[in-house]
Amino acid sequence: MQLPVGIAVFLVVALVALVALGIALIAWQAAVITWSFLAYRRDVKRIDLDREYRCEHGVFVRKEHSWNADIVIEGIHLTVDVRDDHGSPDAAFLRRLPQIIAKLSQLEHSAREKVPEVTKDYALESILSPVRLNDPYEFALGFSPREENYEMSIYVNFKGNDVSGWPGVD
Repeated sequence: MQLPVGIAVFLVVALVALVALGIALIAWQAAVITWSFLAYRRDVKRIDLDREYRCEHGVFVRKEHSWNADIVIEGIHLTVDVRDDHGSPDAAFLRRLPQIIAKLSQLEHSAREKVPEVTKDYALESILSPVRLNDPYEFALGFSPREENYEMSIYVNFKGNDVSGWPGVD
């Protein structure tokens, strides 16, 4: 038994329409996924990276999780890493920074004396603020190997002018 020509044409047109609708739905889903990815990427990417904050201590540049400045103290190039405090460097730490810089040689000597891992093979490289407000230290000094090798940097935590610990020992 054969179908009438009108019904056969209707079924072919309906089948073509369903295939076209399926292709359109797949294209629409791909567009939604692409748009979602781009929206997510836009929201995740920080728009304030590399923004500058100028103060008497130097020019701090916004990085992913903190503010960094390069300073020279007694001929030594140091990086100052300050945690972000609602869009600007931590003001309390910046107020304390001149006191840290004034006693830097004494603090470095104290770190080398009390932390056996900080040998002459390590150079003072950075001054760091606490990562979180409730961290049990006020600032840290970062020491890195003088020569390129696979040794890790050492961060010595200070409370006041005294060594309060270093990672792996706290």
